[in-house]
Amino acid sequence: MGTLDKTDMEIISLLKRDGRMSFVRMAEVLGVSEGTVRRKATALINNGTVAVTAIVNPAALGLDAPAIVGISADQKKSVKLAREIAEMPEVQFVVITTGPYEIMIQVLTESNEDLFDFLLRVADLDGIKATQTFLILRTDKLSGNLRIAKMEAGIGRKSQGRSAKGISKARGRDK
Repeated sequence: MGTLDKTDMEIISLLKRDGRMSFVRMAEVLGVSEGTVRRKATALINNGTVAVTAIVNPAALGLDAPAIVGISADQKKSVKLAREIAEMPEVQFVVITTGPYEIMIQVLTESNEDLFDFLLRVADLDGIKATQTFLILRTDKLSGNLRIAKMEAGIGRKSQGRSAKGISKARGRDK
């Protein structure tokens, strides 16, 4: 993937705020040519550094039983288990962790009954010792917006010191 330069980081920051922002508008905000933005943004997408995608509200889709599940597993089987669990359609993310659980996952199901059925399927996997489920009662932030401090410091050669609100104004939107 190589090293990202300042313009790459600024393009990523703008895409995080508005994945549909045009290359022309990004070029205006950054003070570079549209061709530079197009070339760099395309490279960032093609090399896997960035993926532009929609963030969906699970409740709007009837997925009303979200949970975080801590999984105690045979450590020698944790990588295989994590990959197997990642293939289950209810699973949103899977991480191998330190601490009391070898694996942590987020699950979205339509009902507690569906969550129960999912947990029984997980418990049947070879190498699972135990699970602990944490029901998500309320979500105050749902985002694919990874915050990277050096990207938040200031965007654009024309706008040194501009805040995130300043970027929103540059796009014609106040937040």
